Amino acid sequence: MQGLRIVPVLHGSSIATLVAVGAFAFILLLFVFASIFAAGAPLPAVAFILVFGLLLGLIIIHELVVHRRFERLYSRAVELIAGFDGSVLRFSRSVAARRVLIASSGWWVSTGRSRSYRFEARVEPLGEVTVGDSFRVGGSWGVVVDKDGSGAVVLEGVLLEEPGLDGVVIAVVPAVPPVFRYTRLDAVDEGDAGFLEVASGEGLRGRLVLVSRSRARGARAELLASLEGRSARLVLCRVHGTGEARFEERLAPGEHLVVVSIPRRFSPMAFAEATGLRVGGVLPAYRVRLVLDIPFARDIVVERELQASAASRA
Repeated sequence: MQGLRIVPVLHGSSIATLVAVGAFAFILLLFVFASIFAAGAPLPAVAFILVFGLLLGLIIIHELVVHRRFERLYSRAVELIAGFDGSVLRFSRSVAARRVLIASSGWWVSTGRSRSYRFEARVEPLGEVTVGDSFRVGGSWGVVVDKDGSGAVVLEGVLLEEPGLDGVVIAVVPAVPPVFRYTRLDAVDEGDAGFLEVASGEGLRGRLVLVSRSRARGARAELLASLEGRSARLVLCRVHGTGEARFEERLAPGEHLVVVSIPRRFSPMAFAEATGLRVGGVLPAYRVRLVLDIPFARDIVVERELQASAASRA
């Protein structure tokens, strides 16, 4: 049986960050208030500063309460989880839970000169509430998260309906890479020639070869993945000048992951930061791209779709 890692996923600043921000804001407001009071500022200005400080304090206190509550829920969930073998999630005792699909999509919104991150999570029931100590989950999952945190995550799991844990989602990410078929891409143009091969088997493995060049200064292989209307790009490898480079991406974690979260705080950004996984699974639509880098001209680009399937496990 492969290793198991239990990961908490909660969108929002850490407690240490909240405390630091609160302390800095408190000192700053004291300084501003003292300056305004010493200058004999009118009462509305003083009232505005007091209201602003009160609202900021309430926001920080609210976030601290949410974090503390989630820490207690996470500790209880860890005690409850007995194991996950890639297809069956086991608990240390019988629990009331419902099999669900949890999906979250995140994106950035620009408003003038500022940008804000937004996300939306949903929970789709896959069955009725049952009582038991094991649940079969994990067959379909997908992760596509770009470097800036935008993207989508879709996982199978269970929604607990236990006293003290009601509303907690325990989702899984099997350490099973998707399976790809052999694929080859060729690019030829005016003395520039190269090809990209994807080997058949689990995970994404292959090689990039720039056979000859006249205008091209190099080549690169890219993987494009999309899920739930969100996309991400991975540069698999590069070749500078003629030559060969190999690449390998598991597109799955190195060990089984069990994710503990609550739906309203489950975001792609938080998932990627907690697990380190940004692209993987069988649900995303994959495309592989071969690019011949042409200076001061349009690059030569060849793309092809990759069909991902689930690996069979005995």
